[in-house]
Amino acid sequence: MFWVLASVLLMGRIAPAAEIVLEKSAVETLVKASLFQRQGRYYLQEGPCYAYLESPTVELRAGRVRIRSHLSAQMGLEVQGICIGPAFGSWTVVSGQAGHDGGRLRLTGLRVDEVEGAPVSALLESGLLPRLPELVKLDVAAAVRTMLMQTTGGLRSTLDRFEIIAVGAENDKLTVRFDFVLRAQ
Repeated sequence: MFWVLASVLLMGRIAPAAEIVLEKSAVETLVKASLFQRQGRYYLQEGPCYAYLESPTVELRAGRVRIRSHLSAQMGLEVQGICIGPAFGSWTVVSGQAGHDGGRLRLTGLRVDEVEGAPVSALLESGLLPRLPELVKLDVAAAVRTMLMQTTGGLRSTLDRFEIIAVGAENDKLTVRFDFVLRAQ
């Protein structure tokens, strides 16, 4: 019995980190929920002169989360509540490296990967890229805490520590490796 207990204790110290794998559809759902909250749109500019992104799809590869969406805009000068200027649409791809900060997933190293036209690129870089890291975040620690801290079989569990070790985006999957300490009472 002593050797079994010692083996279990040692395994706990050298065991590899736990892993959560989010399929492309789950990441796409999270992106839509965190960014495209207003009738499926993300507004870069509101008013008579407007710009918004819609119809997002997600691709996960080469360590990056790529968000493809359609930009609809009318840009120009507002005169008496009317926008005087051209209306246009363009497909765009913005991407960021999958990273982490504490118990949260974040996008870093943001860039415009594909766009039709220089004005569209400038609009994205000034309106979307500066805010994207704060908008796209997933609190993995809170989600794991909620899952693990439920009372099961008369035991109450507490998540004492949660640390993301690595995040990867490959083959349309987002993989989160983490270490944690769970205490049961």
